[in-house]
Amino acid sequence: MNPRKIIAIALTIAALAAILTACKDAQRWPPQASATEPTQMADTTPTPAPERPPEGTTAAENGANETPAPTEEPWEPDPLDVQYIAITIYGEAGVVQSKARQAAVGWCILNRVDDPGFPDTIAEVVTAPYQFAGYHAGTTPPERYIDLARDILTRYHREQQGEAEVGRTLPQGWCFFTGDGEENYFTKEWCGTDTWDWTLPDPYAEED
Repeated sequence: MNPRKIIAIALTIAALAAILTACKDAQRWPPQASATEPTQMADTTPTPAPERPPEGTTAAENGANETPAPTEEPWEPDPLDVQYIAITIYGEAGVVQSKARQAAVGWCILNRVDDPGFPDTIAEVVTAPYQFAGYHAGTTPPERYIDLARDILTRYHREQQGEAEVGRTLPQGWCFFTGDGEENYFTKEWCGTDTWDWTLPDPYAEED
């Protein structure tokens, strides 16, 4: 056979083989992963549910971090208000033997603060001209009057917060008093004749 024909036949066979290989690859699309590069399989393992704490245990016992509840600071009266009332009680009722009747001077001041006919602050009520002759600025009252003034203001604060019975020794509305050197006599009106009769329970009865 002519060598040229042999070469032509060989080239034709090679071309046909290449065409058949390409057709087989097209039928297998997409290409299969090779043996050296295995296909990545999706992880179908179910995620375990979080464990619930046993019944009757606290969050702290189970390792949870709890934010502690904020603690409310106890209310404290204004130191200047304490001084104004303490000095006035000392000057107006220092000779009075009953602690409850001494406290009535402080309640009289607070009654005026609540009364629209008087100033709105303790300082203005106490220092108003010709009102409390026993108040002298700069006086240092004994500690027991400081404590009494603080106690009165604390009770008054509780009353302002809605508490009904706080231990008043003088009812609301009694804004005036006169004294005879031994006792003070409280009235609702200036120069009134109906005086307070001390019928409220004495919150300091065990201390007198």
